[in-house]
Amino acid sequence: MHSILRLKRNRVYVEEPHVQSLASLVLPEKELADREISEWLEFRLKFLNSHELTCHYCSKANLKLEVDITKKAELKELATIDHVIPISKGGDMYDENNCVVACFPCNQKKGDRENFNPGRYRREDTEVQA
Repeated sequence: MHSILRLKRNRVYVEEPHVQSLASLVLPEKELADREISEWLEFRLKFLNSHELTCHYCSKANLKLEVDITKKAELKELATIDHVIPISKGGDMYDENNCVVACFPCNQKKGDRENFNPGRYRREDTEVQA
């Protein structure tokens, strides 16, 4: 049986790859993903512990590092890190100068916008989307 290689955006796709080939591709990707998550959680904790837990956008104070994410009301209290220049637009994920503390609702509203106008959203209008 012959496998056909296709190149697409620097990735190699193989039609009907051998099972061992699949495993050798999946394992490093999982290990890399686990390492990236671990690095991000470490950065998040360090960043949030070294900054006042007040939303940069709506000025909501006393945000929490951890909440019960199954409770919508508690999500409004969650401190998150927002990237001023979104990662999707070239912002550096780990550059502290590109990060601000944001409450979960404001971070969600901002999305991947660079020019977010916090005055456009009043705190009571900033709802958590499910």
